[in-house]
Amino acid sequence: MFLPFFLSRLGIFVTGQLALAWGVLRPEAWGFSNRPWIDMWARWDSGWYLNIVTRGYDYVPGQQSNVVFFPLYPYLIRLFSIGSQDRDVQIVTGWVVSNAFALLAFYLLYQLILLDAGPDVGRRAIWLLAFFPTSFFFSVVYTESLFLALTVGAFYVARKRRWLAAGLLGGLGAVTRVTGAFLILPLAWEWYQQKPRRWSSAWSLMLIPLGLGAYMVYLGRNFGDPLAFSAAQFHFGRSVSIPAILDSIKSMVTDPGPFLRGRQVTPIELSFVFLAIFLLVVVFQRQRLSYALYVSYAIAVPLASIQTISFSRYILVAFPLFIAMAQILYRPMLFRLALIPMAFLQLFWVVRWTLGHWAA
Repeated sequence: MFLPFFLSRLGIFVTGQLALAWGVLRPEAWGFSNRPWIDMWARWDSGWYLNIVTRGYDYVPGQQSNVVFFPLYPYLIRLFSIGSQDRDVQIVTGWVVSNAFALLAFYLLYQLILLDAGPDVGRRAIWLLAFFPTSFFFSVVYTESLFLALTVGAFYVARKRRWLAAGLLGGLGAVTRVTGAFLILPLAWEWYQQKPRRWSSAWSLMLIPLGLGAYMVYLGRNFGDPLAFSAAQFHFGRSVSIPAILDSIKSMVTDPGPFLRGRQVTPIELSFVFLAIFLLVVVFQRQRLSYALYVSYAIAVPLASIQTISFSRYILVAFPLFIAMAQILYRPMLFRLALIPMAFLQLFWVVRWTLGHWAA
């Protein structure tokens, strides 16, 4: 079960080192360390998390602000780096935190799959997840591995009727990403489906929105706006407000060429959108409704701003999609035909990431 994780991480490390040795770093690339083998684990949004680790939160209305990035992950880095201001220490700590939670997520996902399917499906799902093109984000200074571990963990303990643990893990997920607060929907359905139902258990699920509420209280007290994270999101090119969505639809209809270029709608990201929608149908047909609910909003939220940029990374935490792939790729030849090109695309994106270019 752990073999695909370690093999994929080894491939990512070796590919990154070869890219550093033979490639040319993009001049505009964000650099956070003078040691390239450390610096390769922190690119793009990693800088915002490291900024939070070092300086805490700040918010300037009308500008990009780090309040968009939720606090659990950067504060775990601060905790385990013992408050060090050394950027190398922070990056290495972030790498350790990310990989540790990725390993935990893989273990929990395998155990969760065993509740409904056999070990063959579980093994295939883990291989597919480990070598999915954007899976290298599990090992960099990003939140993907932490959020996946908390999400899969919340589903697993909910299936075991441990509702207090489910509420706690869901609440921590809501302090990792704003979409974590939506976990209350599929987990509430799980509670409803289980017999006998205990209302005392259902109240534990209220811990999930309380995670988001705690962050909003912090923002309100420190910056006077509990929704500062939402307001600042607009300046990162994403807004899911109704006026913004309607304006995007109007622009797409009246002048589609510039709109699509501005939204960085690429054929490869569109292919992941179509793949996710196809697999969602499989999830509805073969898996639990709670899983389908989770995948539905995991797909809908990033697409709500009418753009596909980073979609392949956002669906990385939509674990039922990988179970669906494992279910339909039951023939060894089909499985290999899917796994091999995914692995090559992952390594291609690792090279781009390492050299400072945009990768998912």
